[in-house]
Amino acid sequence: MSYSSRVSIVFVVIFAIFDLLGCGTQEMKNSPPPPQSNQKVNEPPTVETPLPVESNKKSSYVIDPVAAEKSKPLLEAIVKNDEKKAKLSYGRAVRVLPEIVQLAVDLRLKNYDHGNTVLPKTPLTDSQKTFWNGIIQKKPRNLEKAVCEALTADPSFPVAGEKVPDEESEWLKYFDEVATKIVNPDNVPRERSDLTMSVDRVICTERECGPINDNLRDEILTDKFFDNLHNMRRRDTRFYKANYKSPLKIWQYRPYISDMALFKFYKALKNTPCEKQSHFIRRFKGIARDMRGETILSRSIAAIILGDEKDQAFARRLGSFLVSNSLISAVTRIEGELATCQVPLSPVPAPQSATPSN
Repeated sequence: MSYSSRVSIVFVVIFAIFDLLGCGTQEMKNSPPPPQSNQKVNEPPTVETPLPVESNKKSSYVIDPVAAEKSKPLLEAIVKNDEKKAKLSYGRAVRVLPEIVQLAVDLRLKNYDHGNTVLPKTPLTDSQKTFWNGIIQKKPRNLEKAVCEALTADPSFPVAGEKVPDEESEWLKYFDEVATKIVNPDNVPRERSDLTMSVDRVICTERECGPINDNLRDEILTDKFFDNLHNMRRRDTRFYKANYKSPLKIWQYRPYISDMALFKFYKALKNTPCEKQSHFIRRFKGIARDMRGETILSRSIAAIILGDEKDQAFARRLGSFLVSNSLISAVTRIEGELATCQVPLSPVPAPQSATPSN
């Protein structure tokens, strides 16, 4: 399994959101069809799928070996989050890099003047060029905030399902290979936590999850288990938000509970009639409110649990943006902060009136 399907924040979200965009009438399916205009928006993925840039059709674009060799130190510095070395390496490699790679690095390093010159030469669509031109002209100190404001101002952008150019997809895969050799050179499988393994005992088919077996209910349908689940999820969220720009740290960290394990547990609970079902669903809503703004995938799942259709639709747009700008998203790691774009505020509970004393 490649680095993209295990480690990189952006890559993980790209393939997960792609699956989200491709969901049809089934919530549990291994081979999602291409996105359709009338598809449902409340069906996130349940299995890891290939990156959207990969397909059965052989790419017509081949990376120049000289460009690959000269760009390697640059990509390694980006993965290691070494801005100083990235700037030096970029200066040495820029002449042989294609414009789409130059644009991604320019946005990462905030070289907006140079980015303005290469943008028209990229294989991006006209609508993408218009979007990024608006960002570049502002020369924002905070790229994520500028992108958030632009997406909020133009609800028609991006258009879901746009094909990623072969040139961009091949460079994304090369970036993926470079990153994999840094964060997991020995291809060691990532360990699962005890909490994840407990939840993974929930049985799911291709179409549905649950009901939860009687012998498992006594273990995971308890307030003690939910207390632990909520606390551990908060730890995962805090670590991710503090380290999302460091793939190496993210890889070395073992999450207590994954997005999809959590979502499968929720789906199974919904299909498990029991006395305290409503109680535990309310507890899931508390977890969902806390996980908003971590990744776009976690935000999508939280919106489903909370029944927030408006935020589901917006998270879907954010996911489409990541997919159609996959290389830029990977190089800038913009997803780590973009996920917080216009996150709905949690309602403030009404103060309880004091009980009059006798």
